Amino acid sequence: MLQIYAPPLLDALHAYPSGHPQNALDAGDALGLDLYLYGPKVPPSYISNGQRAEWKAQAVSYWADRAGAEGKQVWLAEMQAQPWGTLSGFGPADLIDSALDYRQERLQVVLLCGVDTWLSNPAWLAAANQAQAILRTS
Repeated sequence: MLQIYAPPLLDALHAYPSGHPQNALDAGDALGLDLYLYGPKVPPSYISNGQRAEWKAQAVSYWADRAGAEGKQVWLAEMQAQPWGTLSGFGPADLIDSALDYRQERLQVVLLCGVDTWLSNPAWLAAANQAQAILRTS
C-alpha cells in the first residue's frame, strides 16, 4: 500500500519496494516467498517469533491456494535458518517452530537461508536436522 499511496514514506520507514506476489505468480510457474522472522527491518516488539511464523504460515497458505487454483507452485525461496548477522533475536527453537508452521502446506521447494551457523554450533546443527525432517514430512 505504501508503494502505491505514499512512496515518500518508504525512505522514512527504511522500507523498500518489493512488488506484489500476484504479479510474480502471474509471471511464472511458481511463486517464491522469502520468510524472515527476525532481522534488521523487524523492530523489537512484544510480538514473538512464534506469532510472526504463524502469520507467515497464513500468508503461505493463502498464496498456496491461489497458486494451486492456477496450477502453479509456491516455494519458500528463503526461509530464515540462522540469526541475521550479529542480531540475537532468532534461535534454534525458532527454526524448528517455523518449520512446524510452514509444513502445513505441500511446498515443493524450501530453501533454507543462512546455514553457515550450523557447522560451528551443535545446537544449530541439531535444530537444522530436525527442521529439515519436519519439512520433508509435509
